[in-house]
Amino acid sequence: MTDRLLHLVDRARRGVALDAELDQLAAGITEQAARITTLEHVAAGNKRHVQLIVPELDQLTTRAEKAERAVDHLTDRHRGAEARIDELEQQLAEADAETTEVLEHNDATCEAVAARDQAEAAIERVRELHPRWDADPASCAHCHDSYGTPLRYPCPTITILDGQQSVTGEFDGS
Repeated sequence: MTDRLLHLVDRARRGVALDAELDQLAAGITEQAARITTLEHVAAGNKRHVQLIVPELDQLTTRAEKAERAVDHLTDRHRGAEARIDELEQQLAEADAETTEVLEHNDATCEAVAARDQAEAAIERVRELHPRWDADPASCAHCHDSYGTPLRYPCPTITILDGQQSVTGEFDGS
């Protein structure tokens, strides 16, 4: 399609283009503008993942709209249209690369969130295993010393989960 448009532009520049060829050139430019619009819509769909390229896409949208308004000036417009299309394809390639990077980061973030959620669930299960004892609310229902005497609540396990003491029994300053 690009070679055909270049040929039509060349004919239009030389003033030998037929009306049908000018119509074909206008249709080709409109098709390229539609392609730009489609590519912009694809990029906009990824907007929540690619917040860094939104201002650039808005700028490209503005440029594309200006180009569409200039369709009546086919000969002058085509000189910049090919360069514009190349620029948009380069920016889309860059956006695709950024999208891939953001998606990879998003995957890592999702994995970290899942790991955090699993850790929080495990901590909650440990807390459920170490409640206050109904018969003696000042004692842990799970922990006992070597004589079978319930340990005071909060027990060492809950104390560590609350960040008040390290595993070695030293106060961590929190």
